[in-house]
Amino acid sequence: VELRTEYGVPFDGDNTLIQKAIKNTLGLRIIPRPDKYYILEAIADPRGLQTRTITSENGIGGDTTETEVTQTAFNDLKFSAQMAKRYYFMAMRFGIIENTGGFGLDLFGFEDKLEFRLDMYDFDRRDPEDNESIFPRIRTTGLFEFYDHVYLQAGLDDPLNKELRTWFFGGVLRFTDEDLKALLTIAP
Repeated sequence: VELRTEYGVPFDGDNTLIQKAIKNTLGLRIIPRPDKYYILEAIADPRGLQTRTITSENGIGGDTTETEVTQTAFNDLKFSAQMAKRYYFMAMRFGIIENTGGFGLDLFGFEDKLEFRLDMYDFDRRDPEDNESIFPRIRTTGLFEFYDHVYLQAGLDDPLNKELRTWFFGGVLRFTDEDLKALLTIAP
């Protein structure tokens, strides 16, 4: 079980598209074998969920008019479901990342106390202002376990889209099934 909280700060302090905000994630990692695992997550993202609607209307004389509308619902709940395969110090992931298809790469060091993540997803993104296609969302994260089950994290979100570029920092709590068993035995 993983609880992750991060505080995101846009590079441009006067950005109207994104604001300083907290993103929370509740994750469950199911590990059937040491080299294979599944990730399920629920994410409360202040950037919200972007949806696109294309409406076609048939006019007089057979002319067709298409209208494209992109809407963003802020602070919407997102979900992730990924499969991962680990090879020595590296894990590759793919699946649904924050409601869109994507893939990721994790690098581990110092007996898994240091972790670097790279995620690419949301390949069909649109600019909220002019509805033009923009780069997919790329997210880099560094995590360091400084105390048992407690990690510090920092990273960069959306570096290819200048208006949406954000850096973030936060903390992570991770518990294994053995830790949870010990907690449940002392709980009322």
